[in-house]
Amino acid sequence: MPSLYKCLRRVKEGVAYDGLSYWNDDYPLEEDLRRDYEDGRLYVVKDGARVIGAASLSQDIAYSFFPVSLSERKAVELLDKVGHKGEDILVISRLMIDPAYQQKGIGTEFLKAILSNYRHCSVLISIAMENLAAISFYKKNGFRMIGPYPFEYGEANEGKFALMSKMYKPMGLCKEPIF
Repeated sequence: MPSLYKCLRRVKEGVAYDGLSYWNDDYPLEEDLRRDYEDGRLYVVKDGARVIGAASLSQDIAYSFFPVSLSERKAVELLDKVGHKGEDILVISRLMIDPAYQQKGIGTEFLKAILSNYRHCSVLISIAMENLAAISFYKKNGFRMIGPYPFEYGEANEGKFALMSKMYKPMGLCKEPIF
């Protein structure tokens, strides 16, 4: 955990250096990462003993996007809007790569590794609208922009986050036996 917390601090410093405000003293907190780890939702990338990246995964849309109300109704409305109703969903949160390791393909390989374990799922992610680098990263990796979405991230963040998605497309799989 100490190596993970150091990575988080380096990422926050890099974001602040770039003049962006979406990761700050209030989010994400070390306790968010600890809870992700304890709940079995945390994936990490390491270089030796050094944690150089992490991401939190969940299949609970209400927990991920509507943490105040935990509204299943809002979760269903979101799935209707993006056309994923009835599919297994994976939500990726807090994906971070240490600034010293960015622009080296590590984020793309990390994302591919995550997605390879969830081939049966469509993937959703919320992105700060000001985080143009992350939006570009996800677009390059096959995600599409849905646009601003009313997540429950607090009034101060209203309209500041966009929804992106990548649909699962079973290729060449039969749903019923041929014989």
